Amino acid sequence: MFFPRACVLLVCLCNAVVSESDVLASSCATDVCSQPKPEAAQLALLQSKQVTTKSVQEHSSLLQPSAFGNASLNQPATGANAPLTEAGYKIVAAQCCNSEMSEYIRRVVFDQGMQVCDAGALQGFTLWYSCTYGPSTLAKMKDELAANMALACAWVALSGNECKAIPDSCNYPAADVVPDCGCSKSESFDVDYKGSTLTQNNLGGLGPDSGAQEIRYTNVGKVRQGSVLDLVITVGAGYESSAPQTNGKNGKFGTINVLGGTSAEMTFSFMLTGTNTLIELGEVSFTIVDVDQSFAGKMLERVYASDYHAFVIDKAGADIDIERVPDGRTLFMSKMHGNGCDNPKDPNTLGDVTCTYDDGEKTIDQRKRAFMLNFKKVSSFKVTLLVTCVHPVTGNTECKSGRNFLFAGNSFLDERCAA
Repeated sequence: MFFPRACVLLVCLCNAVVSESDVLASSCATDVCSQPKPEAAQLALLQSKQVTTKSVQEHSSLLQPSAFGNASLNQPATGANAPLTEAGYKIVAAQCCNSEMSEYIRRVVFDQGMQVCDAGALQGFTLWYSCTYGPSTLAKMKDELAANMALACAWVALSGNECKAIPDSCNYPAADVVPDCGCSKSESFDVDYKGSTLTQNNLGGLGPDSGAQEIRYTNVGKVRQGSVLDLVITVGAGYESSAPQTNGKNGKFGTINVLGGTSAEMTFSFMLTGTNTLIELGEVSFTIVDVDQSFAGKMLERVYASDYHAFVIDKAGADIDIERVPDGRTLFMSKMHGNGCDNPKDPNTLGDVTCTYDDGEKTIDQRKRAFMLNFKKVSSFKVTLLVTCVHPVTGNTECKSGRNFLFAGNSFLDERCAA
């Protein structure tokens, strides 16, 4: 069976918002390719459009670390170490990174007592289980691998057996995976926090400014025709901050402070500058860095995300726990202590830093405390920021301080995206 390479389908959508292509011109080109399209039911597994965010008041247990399960039950996100379970498969599939899925499938093949006989065929097979034509299920993957051994174009064999010669007529692709992840450097709108002007800073009405209850970054960039865009952040009910004056900008990053023991859903919207007219972007990335926690483990940082096209972590892995929650969202969780010394200064140059902590001097890798979400065809997106407030020893639940979330647009992680 031939497993085709990915092809790109560009379509014009009619929405209540102005699209980036509408700003460019009155029409857009459609590049139709002959490959089969994924079914809506399959895409629903990755992109849960009907997600209801529960408030902290409704589910105060979400602020308890125990609600997230044992650390050992959290799902590693890389293809090299994600569990060979349906939950583990979903985490890898949610990344939309073909190289991660390819490595995951190699492990499944080995676990089933088989071997890979053709690397090109593996890469073609990968596309049906990553986001290109998938996702699917681990059970179906195992069934298809077992059935493949009996085919004339078999590309797997039992371990220890000699691989059969594969006829040229099988037409398997070359042994490469391009692009690595489901994102593009050149197509992604680059949100420039440093070059923008913070013209309104009153998230949730907590100040320090008065007026519209939002954070507005004026001129975060231009679409291709030259129209200037603003980024506007609004928040749902229940937002609390220990230091709202720190909201806004921190060098090349945006920043939001969340009080310990609270959470809130943030909406990030792209608008024509000086207006509330939403602009749909073809692709945009959102990076959160410095995902860490207080030394005692009382205040842990949590980020819930959904409706993204892909998420990206460093190839070497992450010092973040990642898991799927029952409502379909992906949860990113801190697991390492951090302080101001290890905060990044530039989203494109994260690396090793040596700092003094309460337990001594340590060198940490900033790259492993970051992740990037990639969105396609959106005018806005939502993430929920949560900070726990439960001392793991005393059980104390009083918090008068909070944690700062640092975020950017494109970052060093776009090295895993197509050019």
